[in-house]
Amino acid sequence: MNRPKRIAVPVFVTLICLLALGAVGSLPVAAAPVELTQCQTVGAGGEYVLGGDVDGSANATCFVVTANNVSLDGAGYTITGSDASGSIGIHVNGSTGARLENVTVTNLTVVDWETGLYYDASDDGTVRNVTTISNTNYGLYFQSVTNVTVDAVTTTEGVIE
Repeated sequence: MNRPKRIAVPVFVTLICLLALGAVGSLPVAAAPVELTQCQTVGAGGEYVLGGDVDGSANATCFVVTANNVSLDGAGYTITGSDASGSIGIHVNGSTGARLENVTVTNLTVVDWETGLYYDASDDGTVRNVTTISNTNYGLYFQSVTNVTVDAVTTTEGVIE
C-alpha cells in the first residue's frame, strides 16, 4: 500500500512562503566591536575595543568620545601620553553640543597624561576596571555629570575629582 505523504507538501509550501516574506534567515546579527589602534575621535554610538597598547604621546588628547551609547573596552591595554600640559588620555566630551548619555569605559590603563580620563557633561555612564598611573593632575576628572558609576578604579599619582 502506497500512502500519500500529505504533511510534506504543506510544510514545504509554508517554508517557501516564510522565505519569500523574509521571516526565516533574517535574524539580526550583532556587529563586531570596532577595533581602535590609534588616537581618534569616536563620533558614533557602538562598541569599540582597543587592538593593542596605544602611544598617544604626540597627541593633546588620545580618544575623544562625542556620541551617545558608546562602549569603549580597553581589553587590558594601555593608552600612554607624555605628561604634556593640558593633555587628556580619554575625553568623554558632552560639552560641545548636547550632553552625552550612556558612555562606558572599561578594562584599560591610562599613563602619563595631565588628565587620564575626563568625563564632561555626560550622564548615565560607567567607568569600570580602569587604572590611572602617573597622570600629573587628575587620574579621573568628572565635570557636570550625573549618574556615572565608578567601579574597580585604581589611581596612582593623580587624584579623582
